[in-house]
Amino acid sequence: MAACVSIISEETGAEPQQQRLHVITMGNIIANHIYNVAGDHVAIIQLVAQGTDPHHFEPTPSDITKLAEADIVFIRGAARPEVVRARIAAIVGDANKVVLLAPLVIDADEYIYDDFGAIDLHMGGDPIFVSRFAEVISDTLVDRDPDNAGAFQANYEEFAARFEELDAGIEAVTASIPEENRQLYSYHNSFGYFARRYGYTILGSVQPHDFSEPSAQDVAEVIELLREQKLPAIFGSTFSPSPILEQISRETGIPIFRIDDDALPGDPGDLEHSFFNMRVQNMKKMSEALGGDPTLMDHIEPRNVPDTE
Repeated sequence: MAACVSIISEETGAEPQQQRLHVITMGNIIANHIYNVAGDHVAIIQLVAQGTDPHHFEPTPSDITKLAEADIVFIRGAARPEVVRARIAAIVGDANKVVLLAPLVIDADEYIYDDFGAIDLHMGGDPIFVSRFAEVISDTLVDRDPDNAGAFQANYEEFAARFEELDAGIEAVTASIPEENRQLYSYHNSFGYFARRYGYTILGSVQPHDFSEPSAQDVAEVIELLREQKLPAIFGSTFSPSPILEQISRETGIPIFRIDDDALPGDPGDLEHSFFNMRVQNMKKMSEALGGDPTLMDHIEPRNVPDTE
């Protein structure tokens, strides 16, 4: 995902090739959605670097410069969308360059809220939402770069078909898990949309809503709850290992299974660095942890669409 460049043929004196659209987003999840639709036809820049906690991101002067040069800015935009749009539009100079994905495809009654009234932003847990995001991305790119419309549309159609397959695979794995085991307790609260779509019960999470460390009293209450429930597993994040979760596991005897929620496997450019692979691997780990059949995900192609053409 290199920077946008102009290519000129010195030998032939040909006209410069059309510059690729300069597309910016925040983190690697939406950047990966854009790549699956656009491939190398656009220059994709993500402001939150791989390995950086997106929950504590603060833009730098360099990020402001990148935004000012953007042709399109794709933002999830679920929380306070008009405020987000206005702030970014003031930087890029044109509100039409700012595309807020969630308000375009998710109805207000489809959002999940936490106990403090904040919108749960882990919408990727529901593949149908991601497919809708991809449709907006495709339509936007077709409108702004009609010369590559055919590639964008073909990639999107394959992308959407993959999500139908992923959705069916997760349903099959879920059906293989004993119903009494379809209960989730995690360190970070990231299962809301997933649980609603596939019929899991969320018992809770350890980390407070402001991402601080839980108090000793909170931890004691979690340990007591989990001892009563006798869960087969608790779920942590590969992105942010927690000593607190280790303590809870030791004192309850419940093993930890770590999954990816805010980070894709591998590094950018790796074949395994894809949203599909993250979801497939996560579901296999959950199935193993909860007593299901992880092989039901084996048929799903984990690579990005442009890397399998």
